[in-house]
Amino acid sequence: MSADRVSRVEDFIRREISTIILNQVNDIRFKDFNITAVRCSSDLSSAKIFYKQINFNKQEPISALALKKFTSLVRSKLAKSITMKRVPTLTFFEDQALDNYSKITGLLDSIND
Repeated sequence: MSADRVSRVEDFIRREISTIILNQVNDIRFKDFNITAVRCSSDLSSAKIFYKQINFNKQEPISALALKKFTSLVRSKLAKSITMKRVPTLTFFEDQALDNYSKITGLLDSIND
């Protein structure tokens, strides 16, 4: 599969999941999800969805069972809007890029001092 098509599908899935969360998900725990990136396999059979929670004051992380139910709900809603033969298997991961960036810049700052 061409890298260009995979990239277009990733962008489409990111936009659609963001729209689904905004308009169709009633669970308040997932309303503060911000989809930061989508990475699909080359055959488009699976997609890793990276998210960041906007509300940083949350005390409890989302349980694995709630995330599993949320994943199946999003996948079924995505199936209605996607024009592919098969909807990719979705797996959600918390995006650690911003945290890693903060740690690295902190280390670099401490080295420069």
